[in-house]
Amino acid sequence: MAKRSRQQLGNVPVTMICVNAVTETTISGCFGEGALADSVPLRTASGEFYNGGFAEKLPFTGFYDLVMKLDAVFDYFSFPQRGTQLRTAGKPGPAARFAQMKEDVLPRLTQQWNERVMQNGWGRCATFSVHVYARQNSSWQGRVRWLEGKREENFRSVLELMCFLESVLDIEERSLRIEETGRHGGTKE
Repeated sequence: MAKRSRQQLGNVPVTMICVNAVTETTISGCFGEGALADSVPLRTASGEFYNGGFAEKLPFTGFYDLVMKLDAVFDYFSFPQRGTQLRTAGKPGPAARFAQMKEDVLPRLTQQWNERVMQNGWGRCATFSVHVYARQNSSWQGRVRWLEGKREENFRSVLELMCFLESVLDIEERSLRIEETGRHGGTKE
């Protein structure tokens, strides 16, 4: 029997996340009768992610979409193994959406690996290397590296990972504003 490579085993834990755009919107609403109107700013990051087991880059819109798609990929590779099963409130909504999303993503993973996927892999806003070591306590544990900023952090949950990604996008946005202000002769706020 021929020796199978790490990619063929599905044991490819490092995933590259390329954030290509960040859109900002404000959601406004009046909650309850006589309640004050409330506005909530909302930022949505979009881009693509990939690793050695992918035949192509997979797009995402928002960190929720990214997390759900990566979770389906981890289930497909059986690495890292899930510590607990998904739970729902008795309605098939989230579980059905997760199953549908798996059907959309998984055919892309079963195709032949394409070396071009890893080329030109830098995101326009930020690029991250994510290594998920475990999926315990209904979350992820691992290490994330911001490639442009040369900064690494361990994370103990998906929430910590998302907070790190958001903080980097804040840094990138501020530095972009400073560069633009400097080019136009303005002053730094």
